[in-house]
Amino acid sequence: MVDIRNKRCRHPDCTKYPSYGQGSTNKAEYCSKHRHQGMVNVVSKRCNHAGCTKQPSHGKDCSNKRELCAQHVKERMTIVRQATCERPGVAI
Repeated sequence: MVDIRNKRCRHPDCTKYPSYGQGSTNKAEYCSKHRHQGMVNVVSKRCNHAGCTKQPSHGKDCSNKRELCAQHVKERMTIVRQATCERPGVAI
């Protein structure tokens, strides 16, 4: 059976899901192994700092939303790894 709903990497005989494409189109066409030079990850969220292409890892204290990468982190921001329970120290 062939999966026609989810797109696959455009490289012949590759069965991986695409994540990379031209930044201007935001259309994923190739996996990381078969991406062409100059292609960027158009699937994952990006740092909110202008011109930064890194994935965010930091967010506001008491928030589970990642906004900025480690390079552009602002004061009072913490690393957001996973959702936490309302009870202190309990991870979901």
